Amino acid sequence: MASPRDPWLGRDKAKHFGLSVALQVGTWAASGALTGSPRARLLAGVAVGLGVGVGKELRDLHTGRGTPSWRDLTWDVAGVGTGLALSRALDRLLLAPGRRAL
Repeated sequence: MASPRDPWLGRDKAKHFGLSVALQVGTWAASGALTGSPRARLLAGVAVGLGVGVGKELRDLHTGRGTPSWRDLTWDVAGVGTGLALSRALDRLLLAPGRRAL
């Protein structure tokens, strides 16, 4: 799936990483209105972040609107992982034991 014109670093990879972080953290924050469970919020963020990234690559593969890339998916996973770590840290900082969900 990787072509010679698909470098590991570049603007496209930064977009994949940044959007994945934003999706993970945004979903974590938004799901606080639905559940008080930190685990459920974190997993929702992972599902949305990876779902969008995988969906985009599958769309590229099946429609020809873009070039599917394992490297893009790698940056998506790195972004979701970073967002997960950030969300977990925010959870512990903002939602210390005894505090209510946002």
